[in-house]
Amino acid sequence: MWGHWDKCANTKRPDLWHGAILLVQIRDPSGRRSEVLYQTLDFPCWFDTMGKLMNAYEFVFITKDGSKKILETAEDILKVFKGTVDGKEDWGKKNFTYKMNGIAEGFYHVWNVNLLGAEIKGLKAKLNLEDGIIRYLLLKKKS
Repeated sequence: MWGHWDKCANTKRPDLWHGAILLVQIRDPSGRRSEVLYQTLDFPCWFDTMGKLMNAYEFVFITKDGSKKILETAEDILKVFKGTVDGKEDWGKKNFTYKMNGIAEGFYHVWNVNLLGAEIKGLKAKLNLEDGIIRYLLLKKKS
């Protein structure tokens, strides 16, 4: 069995790949090929430049003051781990139910990002060291 990936012709993103064609050869007990089946699968897949599968995540994080410097730092951290940001949404300033690290309020941000699964552990370690980010949650989206 083998697969073949085709680039999507009608996309603005050069890294969006689409579809797969599988060739399945069924052999009889004597070893001769008896039938060839083709099957087309239809689903979008994100790949980085090296052809590795990128997963879509929702990255929710809380910052102390919501400054541009902290947001740029968060985006730079994602870029270091080969991530891309597809969408950004700011939820604004919210009060916490209880104090976190002695802070009673923070700015909420929700980003849609694409990352390699192998880079998640390193990304989380780096985010834990960032002082401007109080808390974060990284959720993998279903494909």
